Amino acid sequence: FDEFNRIDIEVLSVVAQQILQILTGLKQEATSLHFEGVHIKLVSTLGIFVTMNPGYAGRSELPDNLKALLRPIAMMVPDLALIAEIMLGSEGFQNGKVLGKKLITLYSLMQQQMSKQDHYDYGMRAIKAVLVVAGAVKRVDPEMSEEVILLRAVRDMSLPKLVGPDVPLFNALCGDLFPGAEVPAMDYGDLMAAIKENLTANNLQHNEQVIRKVIQTYEAKACRHGNMLVGRTMTGKTTSWRTLQQAHGTLKKAEKPGWEKVHAFVVNPKSFSLDELFGGYNLVTREWTDGTLSSCMREACADEKPDFKWITMDGPVDTLWIESMNTVMDDNKTLTLASNERIPLTPPMRLLLEIENMREASPATVSRGGVIFMNDTDVGWAPFVASWIANREYETERGMLQKLFEAYVGKTFEWMRKNSVTIVPLPDINKVQHLCYILEGILGNGDNFAGQCKTMGGESAQQLIESYFVYGCVWAIGGGTFSDKQNDYRKAFDRFWRDEFKTIRFPEEGTIFEYAVSEDEFPLKIENEVLSSPFTPWGSRVVDYAHDQTMIYGNIYVATMETQRLTHLLDLLMPNKHACMFVGGAGTGKTTIVFDKLRSLDVDVYSNLNINLNCFTDSLLLQGAMESVLEKKTGRTFGPFGTKKMVYFIDDINMPQVDKYGTQQPIALLRQLFDYAGWYSRDKLTWRDIQNVQFVSCLNPTAGSFYIDPRLQRAYCTYAVQMPGAEALNLIFSSIMNGHANTGFAPDIVKRSDDIVKATIELSTAVASTFFPSAIKFHYIFNLRDVGNIMEGMLRSTVKNITTPLVMVRLWLHECQRVFMDRMISEEDVAKLGDMMDVTTKKYFDNLGFPAITQLPLSFTTFTTLDENESGKNPYCQVESEEILSGRLEEKLKEYNESNAVMDLVLFQMAVDHVCRITRVIDKPRGNALLVGVGGSGKQSLSKLSAFICGYEIFQITVTANYGMNDFRDNLLMLYTRAGCKGIGTCFILTDGQIVNERMMVFLNDLLASGNIPDIFTKDVKDEFSNAVRGDCKQAGIVDTPENLWDFFVEKSRRFLHLCLCFSPVGDKFRIRARQFPALVNCTAYDYFHPWPNDALISVANRFIKGVDGILEDDVENVAKHMAFVHTEVNVKSNEYLVSERRYNYTTPKSFLDLIDLYKTMLASKREEMRVLKERLENGLEKMQSAAEQVAELQENLVKDMLVVEDKKAATDKLLAFVGQETSVADEQKALALVEEEKCTKIADEVTEFQAECEKEMAAAEPVIQAAIEALNSLDKKSITELKALASPPAGVDDVTAGVMVLMGAGKIPKDVSWGAAKKLMGNVDQFLNLLINFDKDNAPVIACEWIEKNLLKKESFNVASMRNKSGAAAGMCGWVINIVAYYRIYEVVEPKRILLAEANTKLDDANTKLTAVRAHVAGLEAKLAELNDQFSQATQEKNDAIAAAEKTQRKADMATRLVNGLADENVRWTEAVKNFDQQEAQFVGDVLVAAAFVSYIGAFNARYRNQLVNELWIPDMTEKKIPMTEGMQPLQMLTDEAEVAVWNGQGLPSDSVSVQNGAIIANCKRWPLLIDPQLQGIKWIKRKHLLQIAEAQPDDWNVEEKGVFEPDPEKAVTKEMKVIQLTQGKYLNAVELAISSGEPLMIENIREDIDAVLDPVLMRATIRRGRSLVIKLGDKEVEYDPRFMLYIQTKLSNPHYKPEIAAQTTLINFMITLD
Repeated sequence: FDEFNRIDIEVLSVVAQQILQILTGLKQEATSLHFEGVHIKLVSTLGIFVTMNPGYAGRSELPDNLKALLRPIAMMVPDLALIAEIMLGSEGFQNGKVLGKKLITLYSLMQQQMSKQDHYDYGMRAIKAVLVVAGAVKRVDPEMSEEVILLRAVRDMSLPKLVGPDVPLFNALCGDLFPGAEVPAMDYGDLMAAIKENLTANNLQHNEQVIRKVIQTYEAKACRHGNMLVGRTMTGKTTSWRTLQQAHGTLKKAEKPGWEKVHAFVVNPKSFSLDELFGGYNLVTREWTDGTLSSCMREACADEKPDFKWITMDGPVDTLWIESMNTVMDDNKTLTLASNERIPLTPPMRLLLEIENMREASPATVSRGGVIFMNDTDVGWAPFVASWIANREYETERGMLQKLFEAYVGKTFEWMRKNSVTIVPLPDINKVQHLCYILEGILGNGDNFAGQCKTMGGESAQQLIESYFVYGCVWAIGGGTFSDKQNDYRKAFDRFWRDEFKTIRFPEEGTIFEYAVSEDEFPLKIENEVLSSPFTPWGSRVVDYAHDQTMIYGNIYVATMETQRLTHLLDLLMPNKHACMFVGGAGTGKTTIVFDKLRSLDVDVYSNLNINLNCFTDSLLLQGAMESVLEKKTGRTFGPFGTKKMVYFIDDINMPQVDKYGTQQPIALLRQLFDYAGWYSRDKLTWRDIQNVQFVSCLNPTAGSFYIDPRLQRAYCTYAVQMPGAEALNLIFSSIMNGHANTGFAPDIVKRSDDIVKATIELSTAVASTFFPSAIKFHYIFNLRDVGNIMEGMLRSTVKNITTPLVMVRLWLHECQRVFMDRMISEEDVAKLGDMMDVTTKKYFDNLGFPAITQLPLSFTTFTTLDENESGKNPYCQVESEEILSGRLEEKLKEYNESNAVMDLVLFQMAVDHVCRITRVIDKPRGNALLVGVGGSGKQSLSKLSAFICGYEIFQITVTANYGMNDFRDNLLMLYTRAGCKGIGTCFILTDGQIVNERMMVFLNDLLASGNIPDIFTKDVKDEFSNAVRGDCKQAGIVDTPENLWDFFVEKSRRFLHLCLCFSPVGDKFRIRARQFPALVNCTAYDYFHPWPNDALISVANRFIKGVDGILEDDVENVAKHMAFVHTEVNVKSNEYLVSERRYNYTTPKSFLDLIDLYKTMLASKREEMRVLKERLENGLEKMQSAAEQVAELQENLVKDMLVVEDKKAATDKLLAFVGQETSVADEQKALALVEEEKCTKIADEVTEFQAECEKEMAAAEPVIQAAIEALNSLDKKSITELKALASPPAGVDDVTAGVMVLMGAGKIPKDVSWGAAKKLMGNVDQFLNLLINFDKDNAPVIACEWIEKNLLKKESFNVASMRNKSGAAAGMCGWVINIVAYYRIYEVVEPKRILLAEANTKLDDANTKLTAVRAHVAGLEAKLAELNDQFSQATQEKNDAIAAAEKTQRKADMATRLVNGLADENVRWTEAVKNFDQQEAQFVGDVLVAAAFVSYIGAFNARYRNQLVNELWIPDMTEKKIPMTEGMQPLQMLTDEAEVAVWNGQGLPSDSVSVQNGAIIANCKRWPLLIDPQLQGIKWIKRKHLLQIAEAQPDDWNVEEKGVFEPDPEKAVTKEMKVIQLTQGKYLNAVELAISSGEPLMIENIREDIDAVLDPVLMRATIRRGRSLVIKLGDKEVEYDPRFMLYIQTKLSNPHYKPEIAAQTTLINFMITLD
């Protein structure tokens, strides 16, 4: 195994087990092995060898169990001199020892003295390569000097890789070691001619360095099969190998011997994942999917033509893909795939890597290939200029341009290198290329120049060209400069240009970037020996803005100098398909400028596609989006639909995720398309040529990867886009504001428009320069968008509702508050911003009255004014009073609750403000809100209310265990269908907890940024949606082209679909998302939910506890204030806790609401306990009073009862004597009956025995009769008819018929028994059969039977078998005769016995009759006797009852007397206790308040903080507020008692005070407990607490009557433990469902810092009533909820950071063991 430690550590652990299994088999001398489910043969000579380079990037450390199986062998640096000597000797060198030492010395000196470069290699492979080349030269020219041969080999192998400064040093070292050796130049005559021919054909210069690098590439390929072209962008790498490729083709075409054509397979390895590059297995189906590179290599390998095949890897190196190529680059020359396929490099195949640097390559990789390094100075920018100028048509123009380049460009670059930087790194040649492209756009093909020479004269034409050249230079070289807070490079460039170049002068005002060439200024005039300026300001070319009230604000475009000049540059470059890039911070208008340009393109010529990149965009998604607007043309050529050109607008091009090697997949894909005009299809892995596409891009250098790959950046003409200055901003927004004001507003309002714009710009500038982004305030990015958002709010004003300047200014102030203040996250920032707004307001509008402007309420809404304006929507106007606003919202809340799940909201002032803010956002087109606040702040509830107020349908996703990207994609398509197709206003409310996959943010980012989500809008979906809006599009007067339909659909969707994102600011997740997905902040209105202020807390508490039983009206206010105090102080202590203990604890508004709810519940429970106890004592007192009264009554009753007892005794004795007499008579009659019964029994036994004997003998006759019947059954009419038809029967048949006639003879033997007589008897067959069937077998004639026995049965032939052979009828009759005779003989024996049996039965009947009479007489006597006994028993019972009653009365009297005497003292105490209960009940108000606060808030703190909160803060505050409470009250007194604590201790709960407190919190908390339990104390106790002993079950076959009541065996009892699960185990939701439905306790152990969102309904106990039962929604299921269900959550983390949402859903309990 080579490079063994490149395998992942997880896989190595598995490999260790496999190797151990093999080695164990070898030790046991086994011949076979069961390995990985397969039986394999084991050869004893097997050996396992691995090689590895430790310490390189991408390498793993071997696990210990694998190290133990392999014997380590350290490979030391070999004696290279000895190796060189031996190899040289083997190659035929005579002086090998000296030359070998020289070679090693040279490489040693190079390693020590040359610069450190990633691509330098002085190791074994480099030396071996030199020696192999030297041997080859020696064999070709044996006569050449050995020193010269070695020197040539060293030079050819080393010079190509050296950077420029190292070349002189290398030559000096060679001169010192090989003095006097001169290497003759190689003759590459044919190749050199072919190279120059192709350079000329490609309009390239015959640059000496380029030609040298082409030759070096050729030499490297001759020596090594794998080579690398290394160098920065635009240094000639691609030109070198392409020129060599073309030269091969030229020489092949010329039929030069030894030359073949070259086919290049170009792959950018970073544009694919590893599986897409090399192939991989599908982890689910285990199917192999081929890779692009493996497919290319297989194709090249299979091609048997002699043509060369170059596998060209043009892309950045990383350790993953390049290490996989090691076996290709070394002597193996084989690509080994994970499928075990091995693709060899055939002799015509070569590997070529074109890379910028080798920072990520290991030395092992560097040593495997030849390196040709391209220095920056090898080519430079001059050859490009020369080639471009040479391509111009007119000689005069060419000469002029050459002079201009020489005069301007070099000096400018020199100054730029020393004094300025561009907004992104740009090489000089890129700027020169950019300049040439601008000149192309201006000058065209040269005809313009020729025409101008004629019209204005040669001198003026040359001045015009120079003016254009200056203009192009300014933008090509200086267009990338920028200004920031420290430096203004653009202004510095302006000063340099004015000072340095004075031939063509710019006007003094402004900067050189503010002017454009005007041909109207020509010919130029000379004033004071200075030419007049040919430039006019861009501002004079700006098109005036025309206001359109119907236009959505987001589509408004106001041209400015900046937009005009950048658009002009696009106009110059785009027709020639040159890519342009705008670079600038967020909110600088980059996207707006591009969109305006794209909208202005001719729709018959151009199509466009906007693609927003983000951190999850990979090359596959990008290629899919770009291919979605292309169609196949011919063969492998693809292009836009029809004959159009496609303009791809790639926004946020630097946002894709940067891998650990510094590269981005989508950028690599784009570079392949830019450089090679195509890419590989992802399904068929074939090359596709992409035609008629061009690019415009935007880049934000403060986000994402900051920059992109320089090799892609150089393909763009790059411009820095600055934040517009105050003048530009004033122009933009004054145009908009004045345009709106002039639609009918009062003149006084119109006059204020300019002041409003100036105040807005000044305030925005002040805010941006005061509030800076930080790690916490990362969203404090204020730019052009904020000013635009304020203006958008101003444009919502209407003439009808804004009637005075005061109201308009109040609207302005309101919009400023919403845009700026709603983003502030601290009270200090809010106050500071408020002061800034006050200053600005007073500066511009003080004459309107500052108090009047700032008078509260300052709020504008669309739902407080009901009359509708022309558009059918409520107007956006100010709220007259807080009462009106609150009343309106209360009405809306009531309406909402009537049709939806009830929200019990308290609309205090802050909640009202948030509803107004949310409705303000989502009630406008493209309005999306970002609500940021800790969990439980009310974000979702207020969003639902706001959406309801706006008349929108509300949608929220349902997170399930299996919810994934496909479900989210389906939900989004449904929302787009609802909004875009049906025009239904919809509010999509999404929380950060519902984002189960970060890729969901990709869709949301696209939705917010443009409304177009390429990943979900496939071609079919687009067609469906486009067709759905075709009618609306036509109705709007828009031509229904596919592009227009799609734009209309997206715009409609953005108008009706509104997003409310409810995110938490806690932790890094929100900050990271905001950085990765810019639209999250840029394209939403931010609303920060601050903690509830004290008055809000008091208001909410007042609302919920007012009217609660047990709280006096005078105490309500103090209780509410104390609750607010508790909540506030816990916040303060949480901050202290974080500082001192570094532990996080959060309180949220939900925590406060839960405190109120728990307080009400506990108070009601304690009052109910008190009521029950009080009732018991009062009932006891009543019972004691009634007991004293009843004692006297009992004594009287006792005397009466004793008299009754005596009477009962006498009557019972008398009845007893009479019963005795009657009993003796009955006994005598019983004796007589017994004698008769014995007689009858004896007779019955005899009869039974005789009957059994008869039946046994009759049973013997039964088979005989049956045989006779069967014999008759065998007869049928046909057989008898056939028999009687015989003239003479077969022998013996006449005997059978004779026997039949004898039996039928009625006791007489017929005289004629011949066959004739028989035929007569059978004459009527039916009658004959009836005679046989109905024959009286019991009375067969004796004489007939004797005759048959005598004459027939003795014959041997007289049997059924012999007759059957003769006649079936005869056989049947024969059987009948035989069986009738046999039956008769049995019958004559049995019949006499039958007669005797009948006589015996008659005798038995007589005896039974007599016995019955005797029994009847005895029964009568017994009945009489029983009646007497009943009378006696009743009399006895009455006597006993009387005695018992008397005794009971006696006992009652005794006990009552003792009770009254014993409770005499208790009577006094209970009476006193009942009086004290009322006082105790009043003190419950405070006692329960302390206990509820303790349970709600204290669990996360340690002992010290718990004591401070309870004893130093809460109780003193209650005392100060005079809330009734028990003196010396402690929370545990209300939460538990000593007996319960003892039980807990017995179950394993530690007995320290903190643990007992924790147990009490768990027993009383309203939210499910979450145990911070690293030492596992809490979970052990909980498990034992819920240990259930299940007794032995009663067996199913247990017979209670026989065995008695079942008693379980204690030893057979079963212990049932509570269910414990982890969120990481599979299908854990099944266990949760079972526990919920069966009401069992459940423990979720060892959770991390997040809880699966699917459990949110369980954590919140969000039950729903369905009829009589409760259900809870778990994912997409409704599970029946058993109220006995209990949930515990535990973590082993010692210091977890749970976000507020989890703290609000659970009760955090700290079980950490501490010293205190």
